[in-house]
Amino acid sequence: MHHIFYVPETSPLHRLQCVLHELSHVLLRHDESSPGSVGQLARFVPDIRLERGDAIFGRVAFEDETEVEAERLADRLAAAIRRPRRHPLEEHFG
Repeated sequence: MHHIFYVPETSPLHRLQCVLHELSHVLLRHDESSPGSVGQLARFVPDIRLERGDAIFGRVAFEDETEVEAERLADRLAAAIRRPRRHPLEEHFG
């Protein structure tokens, strides 16, 4: 089970992007391969303070390939969500 947390005071667009970014990590299975995954960290530091999370999880360089992959997939998911839904026959019959 995964939990995605976000800051509710952000804009709806930013909130959506944050949730999609974290969901992308799950879909890409980054949690299974990352040495700093939440599950592994919780075994060693069970009472972690969230404000220290970025440094502990190694989020200091956003050029990290897993971050780039997650952001790229989040962008594609966001684009698909925003795309107007049309019935397949509409392109033929208007």
